[in-house]
Amino acid sequence: MTSLTDKLRALGVQTGAQEIIKPKTRNQFSIDKVLNGKFVETPYGEIFVVENIFPIEYRLGHLPIKLTSDMDILSSWTGLKQP
Repeated sequence: MTSLTDKLRALGVQTGAQEIIKPKTRNQFSIDKVLNGKFVETPYGEIFVVENIFPIEYRLGHLPIKLTSDMDILSSWTGLKQP
């Protein structure tokens, strides 16, 4: 029986990012022309990072960005231990 992966390969579908060709130059449509950020090299290749810092009173829609829950509750919810 042929697997789905074999069928996709027969159609020319590639899996993974190993064979993706990275552009050699940035053009007028490059992400750094649109967003304020920077390219960062990682062990898995280059990524584009955008960092935004919001004031504590900032609201996302009707929700405040400020944490209102106790950190113990949040750490137990995430499964992380508090220092």
